[in-house]
Amino acid sequence: MNKLLIATVVAGIAFGVQAKNTIPTNSVLEVMTFQDDTPVVLRGKIDKPLGHGKYQFSDQTGTIILDIDDEVIGNTQIINEDIIEIHGEVDKGWFSTEVDVEEIMPSK
Repeated sequence: MNKLLIATVVAGIAFGVQAKNTIPTNSVLEVMTFQDDTPVVLRGKIDKPLGHGKYQFSDQTGTIILDIDDEVIGNTQIINEDIIEIHGEVDKGWFSTEVDVEEIMPSK
């Protein structure tokens, strides 16, 4: 019984790690149709800062505004030609759709 429980826990942990690594990437075009607070993963580049923690992000399907807190950016140089991966969630307003960024990393 204990061996079965341990095997189940280990398999669950392994699946959880694998599932995080296989999160599907969304396009900007898709994100524009998602509901508020939907988790998203975007791959593309940051084109320019817009001020007050806002940045213009683009991929092959369009552009969207990112809201990035200073502690998420840290000392990372994010405005260049490198493709990056953004993890965050949709922030729907009355007249706009943005992504609240939780994590930034180099694209795989």
